[in-house]
Amino acid sequence: NSQFASTPVSSPEEIVGPNGEPLDYRLKMDIIYPSRPERPVPLVFWVSTQTQRAASLRPQAGHSRALFAGFTLRGYAFANIDHAYNPLAFAYGHFEPGYSLDDWNGLKAYTAAIRFIRAHSAQFGIDPDYIGGFGHSKGAYALARLSDPNHEDQDEWFRFSGYPAGSPEPQPWPGYSSRISVSYQSMGNGTRRHERLVSPDDVPTVIAAGEFDQYGHWSYWPDLVRTYEDRDVPHIAFSLYGLGHQLPLGFDEE
Repeated sequence: NSQFASTPVSSPEEIVGPNGEPLDYRLKMDIIYPSRPERPVPLVFWVSTQTQRAASLRPQAGHSRALFAGFTLRGYAFANIDHAYNPLAFAYGHFEPGYSLDDWNGLKAYTAAIRFIRAHSAQFGIDPDYIGGFGHSKGAYALARLSDPNHEDQDEWFRFSGYPAGSPEPQPWPGYSSRISVSYQSMGNGTRRHERLVSPDDVPTVIAAGEFDQYGHWSYWPDLVRTYEDRDVPHIAFSLYGLGHQLPLGFDEE
């Protein structure tokens, strides 16, 4: 790709970062947990929408991230999980198109993250029966997939050419469930694809869309709400009048 290099390569191993360094293909997460809880605590996670995962924890990131400080101060553990970015996005920053591998590897990535949390729940003082998450914008796809308890038997949205069965390596932390208890989803591919991704078995879910969302998510909002109603999924739907592509904020007159 001419955005990143002028010399063509013949294998992923030859791709390097802007200073010639090898690419880091790992997806990571930050976990904030109590050191000595009286009892195991529930965990809430955020699927990062920024290539620098820790940026979501800094005050200058804005009001939309401050709510997680509230969770940790009120008896929750918190995990900030990498989006399934194309590794080039970590090295060169967000770019269009092709910054994300959600459609090809997102299901594997996010289920692995939840299995890791559950496999290490005793170490982190986490109650493995109470894990819930937020997915906004590019993070919504993760929550749409995890909210369906039957996701463990499902496939990725697309498949890589030559790998019809998906990733050839065994998935990590086998034997642990990647199911979650509750979800929040707003204004991303997860909500846009509601006809295929919303299951009657979905966990209780909060959905939201901004009236002035610049990516077109308000245009299908009535259909999204109708899908949850018709499939009898326990849910709360926030119509964010006066707001755009952001998390719910302020007083809702409805």
